[in-house]
Parts: sequence; structure tokens; C-alpha cells
Amino acid sequence: MSSHKTRCSSGKAFHFTGVKEENGFVLLSVLLVTSVISALALGAAVIARSYLRSADIEVRAISARALADAGLTRIVAALEDVDDQLGASLRVSPTPWIYAGTELLLEVEFEAGKVDLNSGDGELVQSVMRAVVKDGLLANHVLERWMEFRRRGQEIETIDVLLDPRQRFASLAADLERHFTTISGARGFDPIVASDVVLHHVPGIAEADLRQIEDMRQGRTGKGDLPAIKRRYQPLLDGERPLYRIRSTISLPNQLTVRREALAARNDDTGTMHIIFWRDHVERAPVSLPQ
Repeated sequence: MSSHKTRCSSGKAFHFTGVKEENGFVLLSVLLVTSVISALALGAAVIARSYLRSADIEVRAISARALADAGLTRIVAALEDVDDQLGASLRVSPTPWIYAGTELLLEVEFEAGKVDLNSGDGELVQSVMRAVVKDGLLANHVLERWMEFRRRGQEIETIDVLLDPRQRFASLAADLERHFTTISGARGFDPIVASDVVLHHVPGIAEADLRQIEDMRQGRTGKGDLPAIKRRYQPLLDGERPLYRIRSTISLPNQLTVRREALAARNDDTGTMHIIFWRDHVERAPVSLPQ
């Protein structure tokens, strides 16, 4: 450490040691403490802002769920009233609906028109599966899992258990949901509400019968011959079961999509709908509403 001498009037020498260095150390300490306090303050501000943003997202999500629930209620009302125009539209395609100034997408799927993975005819399941899953190796993989459930006598609760985790959020999962079910309890399906893929992959079905069913589906002819056609392909063509999968979807401005989905059954004696179960989906990708 450097030092220097000076003399007072008495002639004695005094030493002043490290005055400048001590002042520099104090300044450095002050700057360090100030930096730490600033960093803590900045961190607290960032955390507070993050909490506020999370709270805002949660409030929006809660509001969206309430709107989506209103959409489900509207679907149920439309299905209970045979004269409701929205019900007629929903039976054809997904339909936009405005509620509280917000546009929702309402959808109805007829579970009776799908092939049941638990109770469905084995040959029918395999035929439709290979039509839906274009990749032959992947179709074999999915069918192997399905057959393992059958061999063990274990019920398939959700369709996505047949897929690898990385495939459960891909388009394949949605494709399987459109053509298969796990809750109808039928060996076959209702040909009037089934998809073209399901109907056209009934093992051994004749082209003439397909054309006749298509005429019935389009309303060009009556359904008087339908029972006879069903008998020819029993148990693959089954009677109608009033089960519906209904969905209400809302896309928020922050790219958040909330979907409330329910399985509903119709009591034909009273005309009322009953919700069997419901679940929510929250996604980041927006849903495109038809123009």
C-alpha cells in the first residue's frame, strides 16, 4: 500500500496511508449495493407484471368458459326443439353463433354414426381404421394396440390411448375422433348420420345399396327401404342411438382457444337432452370460423 510523509511545525513526520484507495473502495461498495437493489427492483417489477398478465389470461379464460357453456346450452335447446333453425343447421355443419357480442363456433357430432372401438364389429373397425390412417405401418401399430385391449377384455376409455403421446395432439387424433367412438355400445353404426368414410368401408356393401342410402341421406328419397338394407348387413348397420357429442368453441384475441365439449343423450319419449359428461380444452392455436 502506498504512503507519503509530511512534516508538521514540530518537525515530526506523520504518515497518511491509502486515503484515495479507501475513498474508491467506499464508492465501489455503494455502486455494488445500488446495482443489487436496482436488480431486485427490476426483478420484482417483472414478476409483478408476469402475475398481472397471468391473472388477465385467467380472467379471460374463465370468461371464455362461461361463454362456451352458454354455447352448449344453446345447442341443447336447439336439439330439443325440432323446429329450431339452428338445430337444422347444426345437423349439417358447424355453425357460428353470436352471444354477448362474441362469436362462438357450435358443433354437433352424431356418435351413432361412428364405429365403437369397444363393442364394434372387428372387421368393420379394421376396415375403417385403414381408411382413416393412410400410413400402413402406423395403421398396423394402432390396430395392434386396439387388438391388445380386446385380448385383455379391457375397455378403451378414450381414443387417444391408441396413439403415441406425440401423436395425440396431431391431426390424426382429430381424424380418429371423427370416425370412431368408445361409448355408443353398438356393434355397427347408423348409416344415415355416418361419415362417407365409415359408410363406404363397410365390408362387402354393394354399390347399389350405397347409392340408395345416399339418396336417403340427402332427402331425395324416403327411408322406407332402410330396414331391409340394414338387415342385409346386420350387425354392421345398426339402429339409431340418440347420442351426440356437442362442442362450443371461442377464440380469444390473445390466441387462446377455449372449447367446452359434452356427450349428450336424447330421450325420445320426452324430447329432452341429458348431459352425460363434459370437459374443457384450452389451446394456444386459434380456430378459424367459417365465413
